[in-house]
Amino acid sequence: MPTPKPPTAHTAKIAIGWQYLGQQLETIFCVEDPTDSIFSDPETFLNAIKPFVISDLIPHMFSNLTFNMLGFEDIRTVPFGGTSIGISPPVAGGLTSSGNLPGNVCLAIKKNTGGLGRSHRGRTYWPITDIAALATGDTVQSAYAAAVQGALLSFQADVEGIVVGSAFGIVSYFLNKVLRTNGLFQRVTEWSLTDLVIDSQRRRLPGRGR
Repeated sequence: MPTPKPPTAHTAKIAIGWQYLGQQLETIFCVEDPTDSIFSDPETFLNAIKPFVISDLIPHMFSNLTFNMLGFEDIRTVPFGGTSIGISPPVAGGLTSSGNLPGNVCLAIKKNTGGLGRSHRGRTYWPITDIAALATGDTVQSAYAAAVQGALLSFQADVEGIVVGSAFGIVSYFLNKVLRTNGLFQRVTEWSLTDLVIDSQRRRLPGRGR
């Protein structure tokens, strides 16, 4: 069984749900709200995020993928609890699709923070669902990757603008492979790429779970 996660003060985990080739995919980030106001009405907060997914992220996704849900998980206390909203009808990506890729093909984008080391950074696995994004069989076009980085930067700024004083980031649960007493929230300060080589999330393949 997975190790139970400790609580993280003032923090919610947000899931953006996509559907592709019958598989449900998710992109995860965290929001810290020192006022805890987002916890009084999670669905209103999710509905405030929705237009920014559509304006910032969807234009850089392909039409064979659809945005269909948003999830909210309160990770301040154990056990965690949450809710979700469905997006109906689902919103298709804005780029014309010309040929599907396997559901596990991604561009791994680093979420850097003000700290150093593995416990101070995360990754976003951006879905690469179409051959039009590729420069070669194993690499993504540099212009496409740059556009995605810019989209994520804009999305972060828009989400942080919903509640004054809130921050968009990651949560670290381990330090030197030892479980922390409390999760450590860290604001994302930079979205970066190590290279343009495509990555893979095996769990996105059929039968491998979410």
